[in-house]
Amino acid sequence: MDTRKMLWPRLWGKGAWLLVLVCLAALAVGGCGGEGKAWKKARSEDTLASYEAFLSRFPESGHASEARERMAALQEEADWLKASQEDTRAAYEAFLAAHPEGAFAEKAKTRVREFVEQEAWASARARGTAEAYEEFLSNFGQGPFAGEARLRLAELKEQKLFRGDPARRGVSGASPGIGTPKVAWTFRAGGPVASSPAVCEGRVFFGCHDGSLYALDAASGQLRWKFSTGGPVVSSPAVLGGTVFFGSHDGSMYAVDAAEGKMRWRFQCDGPVASSPVVMEGVVFFGSHDRRVYAADAETGAVRWKAETAGCVLSSPAVSGGRVFVGSKGGCLYALDRRTGETVWKFPVGSAVDSTPAVADGLVVFGSWEGLVLALDSESGKEKWRFEGDGLITASPAVESGSVYIGSGNGTLYCLDEQTGSKQWSYRARGRIYASPVIVGDLVCVADSKGALYGLDRKTGQERFGSKLGGWVNSTPCVAEGRIFVGSQESVLSALVWEAETATMAGKPEGLGPGSERAGGEEK
Repeated sequence: MDTRKMLWPRLWGKGAWLLVLVCLAALAVGGCGGEGKAWKKARSEDTLASYEAFLSRFPESGHASEARERMAALQEEADWLKASQEDTRAAYEAFLAAHPEGAFAEKAKTRVREFVEQEAWASARARGTAEAYEEFLSNFGQGPFAGEARLRLAELKEQKLFRGDPARRGVSGASPGIGTPKVAWTFRAGGPVASSPAVCEGRVFFGCHDGSLYALDAASGQLRWKFSTGGPVVSSPAVLGGTVFFGSHDGSMYAVDAAEGKMRWRFQCDGPVASSPVVMEGVVFFGSHDRRVYAADAETGAVRWKAETAGCVLSSPAVSGGRVFVGSKGGCLYALDRRTGETVWKFPVGSAVDSTPAVADGLVVFGSWEGLVLALDSESGKEKWRFEGDGLITASPAVESGSVYIGSGNGTLYCLDEQTGSKQWSYRARGRIYASPVIVGDLVCVADSKGALYGLDRKTGQERFGSKLGGWVNSTPCVAEGRIFVGSQESVLSALVWEAETATMAGKPEGLGPGSERAGGEEK
């Protein structure tokens, strides 16, 4: 037998197996080389697409975990780029929802906080009240807007003006005393006193028909100085930063040093100025008989803007947020842009609006000559409600805690629901009411044409005290430094103090008016 024929199959079988093994090894080496090249390519391109392509071919590779980590990092970078390009609160919040613990999370959180602070600051400025700025500072007392917020808060708290604050809400920060107020001192001026006094740092400032602005010591009533103008001063002064701002029938708005009574500047209009000024962010706002509303620089008196209306402006501007609200004898209530003076909206009333509007809780509330009390939406100017009173209404409303208080020429003080205008109670005084009511704690105080000063329970309208002053009073009482200051047409400014009469509080106080009528006719 040929041994070569017998050995060849054996050798062939062994060779075949060897060939198979070599081929498998070659395949293995080729595969490793492919994965390595693919990984190197993915790293070189370093994109989401390259890593996705790698994982689709080698999902179980030793590089798979690293590939997924790079994909997550690249996705976060892409999302961060998108958020930073949009640069909105919503974009950063969406980023944080997807990457709460990512590399850019702290930056995103910082931007969200900045947007929240910006929105809170915009809201505080839009509301424009001391409460709004205090709330802002309690949350962002160390932020970039804190300094300006403190300035605005000081401006609101330190400014002493007609109706108490720039929004003209008629709320005194003082607390009522006990018993019936008695006259502590009187000062006889050179003419009738229709101007409402302002009290600041121990001094009382008020205008007079003799053409003067007076400054008295609040405790004693002694004259400190007198500044003379060329016409009657019925405008109520505003005091801020050591300066007294007031208008005169000589057609001027004045700025006078509060300490010595020296003039700082004078702004000349084309008609008398009976409107009472308000200062906001370095600008003085006031109206004139020349049918205009003015904005002047508080430091220099230079005009910022002037806006035309349809009639004489005796109403005093109320400032809230970015708007100035004021009435005119042309029969309209205007909302003006605080920065430019442009008319945002105007509401036709049908009769003169001498009443100074009060701005509170998104409403503008005011009275009219035909006896209407109206509430408008402060943003749109749309009517929310109206109340038909009796007699001429030139007084300004006081608004607090859901209630509106306003007097009328027929001698009635009304308390209305702020949201609906429905009557909660009414009080009939002895005389006509042209002076505006002021809220003092749980009381609402108002004077009448018979020379009486009343203190009524805010909730019920029940008379808590009645004090006799004498003479027609259309000067709005000012409650400050433990006293009530009020002027009269008898050329007298009176200062009253409360006496601690517990017996009076326990019993029924002496009444000067018929009393209070609750809605529904119940006598109190």
